[in-house]
Amino acid sequence: MSKQNIEALANNAKTVQELRTALRQVLISTKDVPLTDGYKRNLRHESHNLNVTEGPLVVFATFNFADNYAPLLFRLVRDGFSSNDPGQPAVQDIVCRLTDDDPNMPSLQQMHQMIAQSPRAQAKFFLLMDDIVDISLMGMDQSYIGRHQVQQSFHHKDREDNLASTGIPSLGGYGVAELEPFESQGRGFEHGHRKKYAIPKMREREFVGLFRNQDPTVLHNLLQELNTALLRCAETLQYEASTLPAKQTGETVLPEKFTQKQRHQSRLDGGIELDGSRRMCLPVTAQELPGHHVLEQRKSIA
Repeated sequence: MSKQNIEALANNAKTVQELRTALRQVLISTKDVPLTDGYKRNLRHESHNLNVTEGPLVVFATFNFADNYAPLLFRLVRDGFSSNDPGQPAVQDIVCRLTDDDPNMPSLQQMHQMIAQSPRAQAKFFLLMDDIVDISLMGMDQSYIGRHQVQQSFHHKDREDNLASTGIPSLGGYGVAELEPFESQGRGFEHGHRKKYAIPKMREREFVGLFRNQDPTVLHNLLQELNTALLRCAETLQYEASTLPAKQTGETVLPEKFTQKQRHQSRLDGGIELDGSRRMCLPVTAQELPGHHVLEQRKSIA
């Protein structure tokens, strides 16, 4: 019982009745307090409510931002320090221009130390990135995180509906509602698990109706067409090789990173299959050095 959370203890028959009653009251009273068991239970209830009122979700996405080594975050953190702060003498002289292709940055260790000293910069950067995802990818605005609210993306103040959509086509259609519980990470930053409800949408009863009183041949052809359309859609959204977009635009880039372990797991090692055919042999790339190591090498060579 020592490893159980408050909700599990409140529902455990072995717990003393008076303690179970007290724990239930704690869950209710902490439903609006982030990071508590009562808050997590409230999120689960809200998620279930959305499933009932809005039907099944259409998008489930987790966005992990490049937060610990982003030039914008470095500028937010450094500009927040005083120029005569004795704790940051090494980074005040770094000229980081956000418009450069390869902005000057401190080492990753220095970035971790600076970010840990500036929770405000962490919050501003995360909220900015999350707003960009909401507006540009999800096509939604006026969502809120605590007291922070995403700015309305167009000038019409009076909407004709109560949808969360900006009216611009986006991932999963026109947004109706979304829920994004956050969780912390071991590297010091957070991310959210975002679920989006949108239109057009299909409820369970409508989906079941497709399979009711249908000719098997017609149903089989329908599923085949849906499968083909899904694969064609996926081909335009997902690339198996990160270097393919550069090849399509006629640009020359370094080969995609590929380790010995990856080659062993994917079996792209040139071995022989059971039918006698030979598998593709993808060469292993050399280990890449961190960017600040490369810059130091270039400086020493110069």
